[in-house]
Amino acid sequence: MSTDSKRPILVLLTSHWVSLLGVALVTTAGFSWLFVLPMQLQGHANNPYIGIVVFIFIPVIFVLGLVLTALGMFLARRRIARVEPGLEAAAPTAAFTFASLSFSSP
Repeated sequence: MSTDSKRPILVLLTSHWVSLLGVALVTTAGFSWLFVLPMQLQGHANNPYIGIVVFIFIPVIFVLGLVLTALGMFLARRRIARVEPGLEAAAPTAAFTFASLSFSSP
């Protein structure tokens, strides 16, 4: 087994800013779609243009986020492969940095 197959997916998702942006877009679009779609399907939408947002804009953002996530994972895997094997464990991830900053702030 190579070291790439042993690397957890969370490390690849948080190792590059492009994949983090993609995850944020997918999450935002998914939650937006979950809240807006039932309102649209029940006919409670007051704005006539909400259908454009629900059926065109949100899915485009979702697919763009998926593409950015895959691209960021590819770039992270390529960057980690270039780094010496002993140094990859010392590289901080964005998740660890965010968690330490969130919990340390008053």
